[in-house]
Amino acid sequence: MQAFAAPSQHTTYGQFFSHSKANGCVGKSPSAKMIVSGTSAATGKV
Repeated sequence: MQAFAAPSQHTTYGQFFSHSKANGCVGKSPSAKMIVSGTSAATGKV
């Protein structure tokens, strides 16, 4: 869950999503869905 604890460490949405998916978090928790839906593709920040 490190990706969710420090999303700002990723410079782009793509890196954030890839990192989260690699950790198996995306799509498995409400917080993951909330972050994905609330993240700007331009900044990669929630």
